[in-house]
Amino acid sequence: MMNPLLKEAYGHIENLGRSLGLTQSPATCKSKTGILKRFFRHFLIAGKNYKQITQGDIELYLTVQEWKQDYRAQTVLALNMFYAYLKSKHIMSDSPAEKMNVPFPARKSLVMAPLKKKVRRVLRRLAADKTPSGIFNRLLVELAYGSGLRRSELATLSVEDINLTEQTAHVIGKGKKERIVPLSMRCMGVLKAYLRSIPVTQKPLFVLTNGQRITPGGVGVAIKKSTGLNPHYFRYACATHMLLNGCGILYIQQLLGHHNVTTTQVYTKLDKEDLRKVINAKHPGRLRSVDPNAAKPP
Repeated sequence: MMNPLLKEAYGHIENLGRSLGLTQSPATCKSKTGILKRFFRHFLIAGKNYKQITQGDIELYLTVQEWKQDYRAQTVLALNMFYAYLKSKHIMSDSPAEKMNVPFPARKSLVMAPLKKKVRRVLRRLAADKTPSGIFNRLLVELAYGSGLRRSELATLSVEDINLTEQTAHVIGKGKKERIVPLSMRCMGVLKAYLRSIPVTQKPLFVLTNGQRITPGGVGVAIKKSTGLNPHYFRYACATHMLLNGCGILYIQQLLGHHNVTTTQVYTKLDKEDLRKVINAKHPGRLRSVDPNAAKPP
């Protein structure tokens, strides 16, 4: 039987998780609640419950575990959220983690999205495989690249979410936010072939050979195995290539399901060579020289 105080802490953690689920992805919620549960299980051995934890306890815990800085920062962040939640519910008045500051390590810059020609090569190779698994993999990639879908969004798609007439898909994104995304003409061709190959009674769009709905992790494995690329690269590529083709960033924001346009801007960073090509092609300064002494064309 679970210790009553630990059970009480777990109850608060689950409530916090449900609250976070309104704005954050299921994976993020699961990660944060898992961190908290491990933390309080550790202190149960020492006979301490969540109301007795001090800043010193947290510091000692982090030292003993010898975790990397990133996980240390995640732990402090989760504890701050937990105790802030308790304060908001008037269960506690102070937070032992409130004055702690474990900075996250500097993030590596985003890997540049694949070049257009690289994506085209991948799609041509996938198109050559006419087997059911080949069509399965190609549809995953077409949706990730053509509509900018996340792994979790691909995994939760159902057959009924697809509107063949309107050529759209109903998507459930982070924080269970819903949006309608357009489907490319190329994707529609693959989609129709795929739908003809699956049982008419199938409800999830993507089902594994064991009959179970594919998971976000399964999406990642399938795309990585069939293309050699991380599935999120295709989302990066979708945003970057649309921007290069002249699409406004607010349209890209809506397609990707970003709440804030600054998030979209991270996805649409261009390398210097791409930027040079766009300026040479689109900038009005290319039409004539700004040097009054420059020779005029014949």
